[in-house]
Amino acid sequence: MIDDEFLQADGDGQQPLDTPSRMGLFVFSSKLYDILDKILITLYTEPDAETTLSKNNNLPKLLSNALIYNRQLDDFYNSIPEYLRLPATEANSSIHAENSNVQLQSRILNCRSEPS
Repeated sequence: MIDDEFLQADGDGQQPLDTPSRMGLFVFSSKLYDILDKILITLYTEPDAETTLSKNNNLPKLLSNALIYNRQLDDFYNSIPEYLRLPATEANSSIHAENSNVQLQSRILNCRSEPS
C-alpha cells in the first residue's frame, strides 16, 4: 500500500516505514467485505436453517462452511497491520497519538469487524 505522494513516475515508489498508509482502511475493509459477502451468500442461498438442522442432511456442509469462514476471518484479523489494530498496543500507540487519521481508521475497521 502506497499513498499517492510516495508514487514515482519512474520506478516503484515506497511507503516510508514510519508512515502508515491511508489506503489501509480501504484495502482491509474490502477484504473484510469479501468474506462477509461469502458468508451472507451462503446463509441466504442455503435451504431454510430449521429444515436443514432437523433433517441433518446438510449439517456437515453447514459446519464445514462455518469452519472455513472462521478460518478466513482469523486469517484476515492476523493480516491487519499493527497500526490498524485496536486496542492500541505499546508498539502502535505512538502512531495513534501522533496521527488522528490512523486512530480513526483503526476504530472504523474494528467496528466493521466486531461481531454484533
